[in-house]
Amino acid sequence: MYQSRRMTNLPPSLRPEIKVHEKQTEDIPNFRNSEKTKPSKYQTVDEDGKPICRPYKNLTVVFVADGKYPFYIKKSNTPAYDLNKTSPFYYSLTGLKGPNHALSYSMFPFPINREKIEIGLTGFTDWKGVNSSSSYCYEFITNEDGLDTSEDFVPRNILPDNYTDGWDSTLNALYFTAIDKNIRWNSDTNVIVVISNNRWKYAEDDNPARGPEYKFPSPDGKPNDAPCELGPVSKRLLFDTLEKRNILLLGLLTPTIYSTYKNFFTTANTPNNYRVLKIDGIDATTAEGITGLIMPIVRERVCTCDMVRYEFALIIDSTHTVKNLRYPEIVRF
Repeated sequence: MYQSRRMTNLPPSLRPEIKVHEKQTEDIPNFRNSEKTKPSKYQTVDEDGKPICRPYKNLTVVFVADGKYPFYIKKSNTPAYDLNKTSPFYYSLTGLKGPNHALSYSMFPFPINREKIEIGLTGFTDWKGVNSSSSYCYEFITNEDGLDTSEDFVPRNILPDNYTDGWDSTLNALYFTAIDKNIRWNSDTNVIVVISNNRWKYAEDDNPARGPEYKFPSPDGKPNDAPCELGPVSKRLLFDTLEKRNILLLGLLTPTIYSTYKNFFTTANTPNNYRVLKIDGIDATTAEGITGLIMPIVRERVCTCDMVRYEFALIIDSTHTVKNLRYPEIVRF
């Protein structure tokens, strides 16, 4: 809503006056002064004082999830998709305090959220080996249903026990997620959230026990129907692929590997598109805390507020015909 100043006390000569009108924010609660949310970059807030973004831009967020220990921590005869029993960590991610719910319902109001937001999920463990014949280096799960507790929409749990060689196909999972044709990467904002605990295999790594996957053909930037028949991706190809699609990568790393990879992306052409964050553990409480880690970053990327400034010029001609001319100027903050 724009408020104009009334032009009063014009002199008899009806001399022209120029007035500048700015968009008012008094009708937006806590827009400037909220100590709780301080949504200085957001244009409105909901009834709880949380910022809701405008304009309503398309947003694609894909979680890349590790399908094995320590995120799956309990061995039992229950189905793998019964996350409450097999993985309290993932079960909490899907809950009301988890990031999936926040992205779905706290970014845009209903029903605009269903039209503008897609939340996808891909998974990984590692390449197949002698002791892990059912491993998978990458697997597409969904492109719009997000994190869920139903059978079809969870990372495939193949190694709930403490088996690992300490190195995973994490970066190949990122790479194949970024080129997967099932995922809409032409949104206004594209985000990948990866959750990782083990070290990362890539073409130039220092893995002392390189398996046969290092001898596979290298990824070449093109989609492949058999991703696990390709070897570890190079660091440069990974960066180029993510940057080509302007993907914001949020890496959630446990203390086991955080110090190793916290500066991994500093040599990228667009280092601001990479954020490496430390999570304290793999329990349900840690999973709920992920919401507070990623939502401010995603909102900052998605929620841009354009203030429109208009200049009004009152022009009086000899016939006393009044014309209002507007000169829009976009002011970003």
